[in-house]
Amino acid sequence: MKKSLGVPAIATVAVLAIAALGAAVYFGVGGEPEPTAQNVPDYSKMSPAEVSESYGKGKQAESDAVAQKPK
Repeated sequence: MKKSLGVPAIATVAVLAIAALGAAVYFGVGGEPEPTAQNVPDYSKMSPAEVSESYGKGKQAESDAVAQKPK
């Protein structure tokens, strides 16, 4: 007859999975940070020229970040 892994093995795997998820969250694995009030400009208070300039700077920063990513 085949032996079952049992509750201790299943519990160990669950604890390791939760620990790995916690480490991933703690170390920021998962890509770019979500936009927050600190890093998103308030376009409603800008002139069209300022919005365009801000958008251009953001696109440039994005392409610079992509260029620096290891391949």
